[in-house]
Amino acid sequence: MTHSGGLLRHDAEAPDAGKAAGSLTKGVAMTTALTENVKASEYHRWPGVSPSRAKYAIESALAYKYACETPVQTTDEMELGTACHLAVWEPDLLPLRVVVWDGGQRRGQTWEQFETANAAKIILTDKAYQTVLRVRDRCQSHPRIREILKENGKTELSLQWEQHGLQCRGRIDFVGERIHDLKTAYCITDRAINSAVISRCYHLQAGAYSTGYEAVTGEAKAFDLIFAQTKPPYDARVVVVGDDEMARGIQLWEKALETIAEAERTGVYPGIDEHESPLILPEWELDNGDELSLTLDGEAVGM
Repeated sequence: MTHSGGLLRHDAEAPDAGKAAGSLTKGVAMTTALTENVKASEYHRWPGVSPSRAKYAIESALAYKYACETPVQTTDEMELGTACHLAVWEPDLLPLRVVVWDGGQRRGQTWEQFETANAAKIILTDKAYQTVLRVRDRCQSHPRIREILKENGKTELSLQWEQHGLQCRGRIDFVGERIHDLKTAYCITDRAINSAVISRCYHLQAGAYSTGYEAVTGEAKAFDLIFAQTKPPYDARVVVVGDDEMARGIQLWEKALETIAEAERTGVYPGIDEHESPLILPEWELDNGDELSLTLDGEAVGM
């Protein structure tokens, strides 16, 4: 596996902490390119619609606008994901980009001095760092993931392309025989993965990246998701995005772009419903007869 540069964030589409989560794209000059060795901080300054922001347009144009204008704060979970990402794709860089804080609570003069001295690095607790090493080791020992890591591919490819009259952008984890995208999760059962894919729109992201990669290179590639577990037993697995799932992801991506394009054309970013809607309860509630069940303090209470 060849490497195309470092990365300080796991969520490749998440912007720098404290900055707006993206910019609206009206008036942006269109660019079509695949660029290697782009620092994450530079990539996040590029204008354009990214999948991580476009997914909000599935809810409404208003939700998308809010996501673009609202700063994102780095969380411990995000930092852990970043470090896991680095450990799997660019393990040689892990000790250069990650440091361990073992001084207890993150406050006081000693902490402030440590934080300042390591401002450009990911700071983890020893427990979190051990989790990163477990993730790395499991991925390297997993038969299929080990094969992927041996492919003569490239990491962190930054894409720019035009679609629906919008400048789009994306940052792909690794391109070898397929496009590979790493995700960290607490649980990696089929049910948990399906839930994560739907709730976090991972299939939309797959559709966007596949569309963008083909638009820039002219080459269509299959796509898979590598899920790495961040709690015992620290398992990992590869999940291939099938034709139907990819078609649905592309459909959602295009729907989001259509919503964004219309909003930027008109300057109006409507919410979910600008009029009124009827309340429609599920069948099981309507057919419940005289029995009423409420949940109070986590316990079901019959009435």
